[in-house]
Amino acid sequence: MKLLQIRHGEGQTSGRGRTPKGSNTRERILHIARQIIVEEGFDSLALRDLAKRCDIQLGNLQYYFATRDDLAMQVIEAEALDDLGAITDARERHTDPEAAFAEMIRALNARWHGESAMVFAALNYLCLHKPVFMALRERIYANFYQALESLISALAPELPRTVLRKRATLVTALIDGAALQSKSGSRELVETVIQTANALISTDSVGKTRQRSKRKLRIHRVTQ
Repeated sequence: MKLLQIRHGEGQTSGRGRTPKGSNTRERILHIARQIIVEEGFDSLALRDLAKRCDIQLGNLQYYFATRDDLAMQVIEAEALDDLGAITDARERHTDPEAAFAEMIRALNARWHGESAMVFAALNYLCLHKPVFMALRERIYANFYQALESLISALAPELPRTVLRKRATLVTALIDGAALQSKSGSRELVETVIQTANALISTDSVGKTRQRSKRKLRIHRVTQ
């Protein structure tokens, strides 16, 4: 399945800001808009006020982002792209799939306990009112699941594709749920999430553990 594309600048204003000066202006607008969402909440994001903060005319801002919804969508898409980057970075830094998987969970836990949580809270709020943001969320999750499936497949190459998607969904729900239920994201919690996620992956489609997990359990009993 071809990866659904989420990239900076796609959408209504994708052709704008391609000159170096235009790109810098566009990125500055996105940066300050994200800062407002994170520090003050989505309701505080207004184009006229944002233009003042960026020291540009409202018309110039709307050249890049015609509406507040268009701007919010671009901020959220950029945040989702950074989440995909956490998966890619983990895989590039580790040849061992288990080490890459653990690093990915730690990175996402840190992100979803931090500023990223506020950006996605805005997305969830917008999904309640506007179908276009519901569609955006579906695309974001589709991208994320697909990227995660490739990492899970490296850990458990015997899993069929239909099971890979279920495992990706469960692991995502586990990481997301831990972030929602804990304010601090303690090291102990993160390590528990990693162990639990590995256990989810190590369970085949009929609920039996893989032979590797059984061997580890026998070794643990012998050493007790």
